[in-house]
Amino acid sequence: MSQTPNASSEQSSNQFNLPPEQLPDLPVGSDASGGIFPNRNRGCAVTFVVVVTLFFGWLALLVNLPALRPTPESLSPYLQRKLDALPLGTNVIAFINLHAIRQTDFWNTFLPDSIKSKPLVSDSSTVGKLMRLANFNLTRDADTLIYAAVNRLDAPELTFAVLLAALDTAEVFRGLSHVAKEHKAVSPVHTAFRLDEQQWISVISPTELVLANDVSSIERYIAPQESFFAADTVMKPLLDEVRYKSQLWLALGSTRWAMEALRGLTASSQGLSESGNISKVEQLTLCTQFSDGVAIETIWHYDSRTSAFFAGGLVRLAAWVSKQFSQRQSQAIKKILAELKITQNLETLIFEADIERALLDELRSN
Repeated sequence: MSQTPNASSEQSSNQFNLPPEQLPDLPVGSDASGGIFPNRNRGCAVTFVVVVTLFFGWLALLVNLPALRPTPESLSPYLQRKLDALPLGTNVIAFINLHAIRQTDFWNTFLPDSIKSKPLVSDSSTVGKLMRLANFNLTRDADTLIYAAVNRLDAPELTFAVLLAALDTAEVFRGLSHVAKEHKAVSPVHTAFRLDEQQWISVISPTELVLANDVSSIERYIAPQESFFAADTVMKPLLDEVRYKSQLWLALGSTRWAMEALRGLTASSQGLSESGNISKVEQLTLCTQFSDGVAIETIWHYDSRTSAFFAGGLVRLAAWVSKQFSQRQSQAIKKILAELKITQNLETLIFEADIERALLDELRSN
């Protein structure tokens, strides 16, 4: 009798060492789920499996189905011609139609005069000195500004800017006579003037002026040898997706620029700045439409749909926490966060907000 328990224990131990196919069958009526779902509630197991299956199916659809979006505006033929002459390899473009923005109710009744008259560039810079000598205020007098850059880790950054406005060329050349260090012919009828070690400027016509840190890019802009859009594979898809193209937009095809822009956009919220997998954002677009209020859309491009999915979850959580519990954010900021719509579209996250004038007034008063 004393050896029976040891024998039973030894037999049980040997069973644990058997491969699964040689284990004895469970006794009739035993619970294979180990008691997770009691026999009297076996339907719970089916419900649990169905819920889990539906949840992961929903996640799969969310990650892999493209989102429906309003048709983006098209570039005007005039603007497309200007962009088509940009340097090949350009991966940063910003566009500001100041003339159109100045016609909006937002500009005329919301922005304070101190902002509307403030120069876009410092008076202490070489360009700022030239503008002052030419009696030209970029904020007040410019019609359109286009900024472009060729931004690569393996090469010095090339910057290029186009100013479209009704220029007083006599005043501009008078200013150039005071600040230019040297000049160089860039076409049979155009001259580029060196303002400092990094800036060259050329008056293309009474309505167009170009500025670059490489004089050869001005020569290629005046007489393009190749089409930027025909040769480009990075920026054109980004420009196509920009929803609002008539007033203000930017497209960042450079990872470095995209990450720096995101840090700036989320700097006001520590929760947002620490979420969203900012280091994994590869490209970014941002556009704004002004009327009496402001409509904003920004799209963040990730390396994979999975990265975009988890980043979207983190941003939603951070926005919700800031809206519900943050003591540092004003009520107006929290209301703006409530207006934020976040949508995943394959490898991208789309952020949209339509901020009404009343909310802008509340934000300014705070």
